[in-house]
Amino acid sequence: MTPSSSSLSYPKSQQSNQVDTYHGVHVSDPYRWLENPDSPETQAWIEAQNAVTFRYLNQIPVRDRLKNRLTKLWNYEKYGIPFKQGDAIAGGSQRYFYFKNDGLQNQSVLYTLKALNDTPTVLLDPNKLSEDGTIALSGLT
Repeated sequence: MTPSSSSLSYPKSQQSNQVDTYHGVHVSDPYRWLENPDSPETQAWIEAQNAVTFRYLNQIPVRDRLKNRLTKLWNYEKYGIPFKQGDAIAGGSQRYFYFKNDGLQNQSVLYTLKALNDTPTVLLDPNKLSEDGTIALSGLT
């Protein structure tokens, strides 16, 4: 069976009458209710959307083969560009930082070292902050 997007029946998404006014301009935001990922309404909407999505994806005959191939292709070490932080001019210390992903980690790990030829140490591993790997480090100062 070949999946067809024309056979998909999407669940209705409720719309609210939410309107905000910014500098005298009225801006409609009918899907504001979806901004709370923990609300029962949002969870039900996500479950309904996932049901449609997976019903479609599960019909693809080569899906498992494709997933396995992509997993093998993506399973390699990935390094971010090292960057230097700190203020040596003011008497502080400078350190180097970089991100590394061993291959299939959900999030890249932040490493630090004093000099580029030193042994790196893990500064923060976001993978240990949540069981499902959804907590990420998006920046640092």
